[in-house]
Amino acid sequence: MMPGGRTPLLLGLCALVLFAPGILWGLPHATSPDRIFPWGSDELAPLGPLAQVYHVVLHGGAAFDPRYPLLPYVIQTIFIAPYLAWLRLTGGLTGFTTGYPYGLTDPVAALAGMTLAARISSLLLMSAVPVIAFHTAKRLWNAGTGTLAGLFALLVLPFAFYARTSNVDAGALFWTALALMVFATSLKEGLTTKRAVWLGVFAAAAIATKDQNYAIFLALGIAIVVLHLRDEFRRGAVRTRALRAPLAGLATAVAVYLAASGLILHPHAFLDHVEFILFHPGGTSGQSYYSTPATIAGYLQLIGTYADLLAHSLGLPMTLAAVAGLVVAARRSPRTLLFALPLLAVLLGVILPVRFIRIRFVLPAAYVLALFAAAGVAALAVRLVRVRYGRVLAAGLVVAIAAWSLLRAIDLTYQMRYDSRYALETWLRENVQPGDRIGYYGAALKLPALPGGIITEPGPYEVNRADGSGRPEFIVVIPQQVFETDHEWSLPDERWAELRSGAWEYEPWLALQGPVLLEPRPVNWVNPPVRLFVRRDVIPRLTDRTPRLEID
Repeated sequence: MMPGGRTPLLLGLCALVLFAPGILWGLPHATSPDRIFPWGSDELAPLGPLAQVYHVVLHGGAAFDPRYPLLPYVIQTIFIAPYLAWLRLTGGLTGFTTGYPYGLTDPVAALAGMTLAARISSLLLMSAVPVIAFHTAKRLWNAGTGTLAGLFALLVLPFAFYARTSNVDAGALFWTALALMVFATSLKEGLTTKRAVWLGVFAAAAIATKDQNYAIFLALGIAIVVLHLRDEFRRGAVRTRALRAPLAGLATAVAVYLAASGLILHPHAFLDHVEFILFHPGGTSGQSYYSTPATIAGYLQLIGTYADLLAHSLGLPMTLAAVAGLVVAARRSPRTLLFALPLLAVLLGVILPVRFIRIRFVLPAAYVLALFAAAGVAALAVRLVRVRYGRVLAAGLVVAIAAWSLLRAIDLTYQMRYDSRYALETWLRENVQPGDRIGYYGAALKLPALPGGIITEPGPYEVNRADGSGRPEFIVVIPQQVFETDHEWSLPDERWAELRSGAWEYEPWLALQGPVLLEPRPVNWVNPPVRLFVRRDVIPRLTDRTPRLEID
């Protein structure tokens, strides 16, 4: 380990270097009102943070975007506001309007800049996570394990993705990691009033960023209070003294949550959020909340998917090391094993009740496993150094785990840089004309950047006109959801077969996908397979009349 405080500083700098290169992926190219969103699924930027803060804090109206509590919108607004002020001073913002172009003189550049500003908040928050992991593992075990924990937390694959988007997940993990650091200290040294207060602050912030964190801190709160009361009563403490720390932590958590969630500022907007998370189905694709059958087979499927997503997040070598770390903790320090409670809390408190799972659900559990992986490798290293060439073997083990994880992170960055939609954008710019229509299925946010004057039309399309009239000049098919394969779920198989066979008077023209270094692709909605179909009467005027029908 490097001397003094240089190790956490180096971890933070390495995180910035590793995460930053993909931050420009899929920025919005707002040449029309339906192109104002970035490619990332469920990103808040560019307008979401500002609109939510305005509606809830300043205007006092209903929630603009009820998906999350208020805190993540406020944090991203803090980063967007200076850029917005600069636009105002330089004439880029003439006044606020609710419709496109929202008072922006150059909405293409401005909305891309606002999205980038919001993403920078995620970049900084996620880059702090390996630093927090170092301090947490140092308190749970020792400084050497802390260094490994920081390194492994740096290389958890989905962390690199969410560090580059304006989703709430980077912020949620940041606050959760801080709370877990306080929890780790309390496990080893006992719960004091000061620690309880800080645990309440960070836990409330985590829940006020993403609701599902309630399960983690309900479990951790019960565990640490039970341990604290047991220890206090064994020392003969009176009840009022024993309850002082837990009550201080609970009161702090409630107060911080009331403020950070927006409940105090505007109760009606908060109730809109509660109604949304309780009753909104999450989509109509059949892949949404409560979509897995409430049967033994369904629950076993969810457990299997949960384990698979954790293994995919860490990679096989780190996953094996994490299992070893859990075994070592169970044998040597059952109290330390309580740090693994988030693994069960996420499963029992979130995934099984909603019968639905996505990779972002497992980020806190993956973070915890990265720390146990460090403990497992450290325990093995202690044994190895006793044998000949043991130090070399221990170093080789760390290098092997880190190298494989780093390769996967580089692959993700590479695919973000060479996303298939960039090649499609280039082709379209050379071949489409103002007034042309581009048809698509699913969400418009996944489309490539398009020049002004191009019309985008969501499907379905008429199929009973033999000459193809009335339908767009081009149709793009971009399956990017986890459950989509050759085409979007909203495009029925029989319609897809008709389109490919030419029954709609279209010719398959392009099949594009950026180079894939590792299979499967690290994140499904990055570098999806793209297919373009051209209406036959349009083909004679194309600049590029050479179809490319094989995905690389």
